[in-house]
Amino acid sequence: MAKMTIKDIAKLTNVSVATVSRYINGQTKRMSPATAQRIAAIIKKYDFIPNKAAQQLKLKKTGLIGVMIANIDDNFATEVFNGADAILQTAGYDAILVNAGDSLERETTQMAKLRRQQIDGLILQPLVNQTAHYNKLMTQALPTVLVDRYTLPYQWPSVTSNNFDVGQALAHVISSKKYQQVIIYTENPQFVTSRYERIQGLQSALKTTTLKIIIKQISAKDFNQAQNYTELKALTNNFQIKTAIIALKEELLIQILALINFYQLKYPTQIGITGFADSPMLAILAPDLTLVSQGPYAIGAIAAEMLIKQLNNTPSANLDYQHPATIKKRRSL
Repeated sequence: MAKMTIKDIAKLTNVSVATVSRYINGQTKRMSPATAQRIAAIIKKYDFIPNKAAQQLKLKKTGLIGVMIANIDDNFATEVFNGADAILQTAGYDAILVNAGDSLERETTQMAKLRRQQIDGLILQPLVNQTAHYNKLMTQALPTVLVDRYTLPYQWPSVTSNNFDVGQALAHVISSKKYQQVIIYTENPQFVTSRYERIQGLQSALKTTTLKIIIKQISAKDFNQAQNYTELKALTNNFQIKTAIIALKEELLIQILALINFYQLKYPTQIGITGFADSPMLAILAPDLTLVSQGPYAIGAIAAEMLIKQLNNTPSANLDYQHPATIKKRRSL
């Protein structure tokens, strides 16, 4: 038997081709329940499978959503993708994971590839905070939601953590432990709003205390264990100054933990340590760490829900959503 077509179904159910097409696309409000039941019965009887590619071509949609993350090595970014993908799949979209690799050049190249695939929408973890940069990359009106970070001036909806507030809360925890100084390890905060806001929150809460704040800017990829141990000894007067370390990125936190373990330092007696991290592995390897958890899976899922609303032309009530981060207090501080 030849492959069943929409015209065949229309003939067998004694309705128009347009009615069958509306049923297949979920538009059943414009037909009677009896008509919908007849069409459903014929589709089931002949095991009819709609030509999705043809439907998408007619609707000028591909069903593809790009999810561009800053660095696939970062557990936060991959969990954002997992959360987004779960929601997009239930809505009938396929998510394409794209890795910018912390490189503006690669981000530009990958964005061009996504455009060639004619994606219906984009979830983006931007590498820089400049809206103009992305206007150049996205030359079409593409439904977009930013995650973890935002760009200035505001143009797209974003889902971020309450970085400033949680930075303040973490500072209060540290100051209550009678530390004398804080060393903040961070990658370049200049163009990444999440890092900048965390530092601002920490500084805002600590400015009324006597704690000394040291900001050490370093790339996780270039972390030299011996060099950083020597610098840490000098900054703490051979660990005589009561010091708390804060890592603003999970990769940096892991590097510092490796340093502490290699040189057999004790926390919190010799040095306090905390950081922003969500990896389940850290709970196994270092269960006594005080950590800031952002909930990246939830951030990705919320971003996907906001994007779907855009695609359905349904306005979102909140275009700048802040998912509350939580401090898991343990004995490392």
